[in-house]
Amino acid sequence: PDEYITIKETESATITWSINPATGMLTLSGTGNMTNYDSEDALPWKDYRDKIKRVVIEPGIESIGNRAFYGCQKLESIAIPASVTALGDSAFSNCTALERIRIPKEVSSIGDGTLQGCSSLTTIIMEPYMPPTLESSTLSDCPKLSTILVSGNALSTYESACDIGEKPMRRIFLRCAVRSICRTP
Repeated sequence: PDEYITIKETESATITWSINPATGMLTLSGTGNMTNYDSEDALPWKDYRDKIKRVVIEPGIESIGNRAFYGCQKLESIAIPASVTALGDSAFSNCTALERIRIPKEVSSIGDGTLQGCSSLTTIIMEPYMPPTLESSTLSDCPKLSTILVSGNALSTYESACDIGEKPMRRIFLRCAVRSICRTP
């Protein structure tokens, strides 16, 4: 059975979550920005972190808070809606089972350490036309990351961002041994 808990995230946002411990599916719904958590012990679903395999964030949620899914080591997939515009610091840090992630079109900022330590991550699908702002450790310790897929009309924009000297995106991609930035099929 699902367990349901309502959380008033901020004065302007209410986000509810439910989890089915048997399937490992965590669903978040509501409106506004998620809270930025100071530690994984502050997470409302901290007691289920070792059971979470799939996260579904429903439309209406506008940002994923700092450390929101930090250390969910069994997390295999996450569905991020188009309403999300920012991914917080360390939001998915140390999600060691995560292999692919899709970054929605409206995301303009990806925080420090967002995907740090995602040791199984091989592919990122970037939907934004303009490359989002990336911090230096956004993708650190992702040894299997080899492919970043972007939409066809954004390919030259991403390639340019990587070709300009010491731009952060170039350093990040080189450090992760990204072998290709290519069009989505």
